[in-house]
Amino acid sequence: MPLKDAAQGGGGAFANILADSGVYVLRVRKEGTTDLEHVKKTFTSSPFMKLQGKVDASSGAMFAELGLGEGQNWAFAEYYLQRLERLDRLSIQQGRLTCPIIYIGRANNLQRRLNELAFYGHTINAPFWALLMSGWELEVGIKTMEEKTETAEEARLKELYRELHDDALPPFVHR
Repeated sequence: MPLKDAAQGGGGAFANILADSGVYVLRVRKEGTTDLEHVKKTFTSSPFMKLQGKVDASSGAMFAELGLGEGQNWAFAEYYLQRLERLDRLSIQQGRLTCPIIYIGRANNLQRRLNELAFYGHTINAPFWALLMSGWELEVGIKTMEEKTETAEEARLKELYRELHDDALPPFVHR
């Protein structure tokens, strides 16, 4: 289903997705800008990233004022920049993505995990948001399953992907 439809489901963000265990796959429905340097620049120059840098910088003063120590501050902007490098793993040839599957994951609560993906708390937030900012449209496929079986199913799906892609994982998957 289109990711935006799932996110805007009736009753709140991802309200139509069960809070069950399962696996999920992100698939590109429509490519936006395929110039990945432009995609990165759009994200890094966005109002969100500019504000994130200011929040990170000001967090140190707050922690010091709270007596939690000098020199302690958030570094989310830096973290997002590091994660943004996953965009470089997308295989684009002649201006086209060679495979639409970009992520395979698992969750013990699919609704919570998709909320983390969309809003905050997922390892691929930065490249995910960058694609959306550059006109890409994504779909999410989910499969609910009995608790504690999602790990094996995720491994099975990744192995199938590897068999078709010269032992490589989907571009946004780290392990």
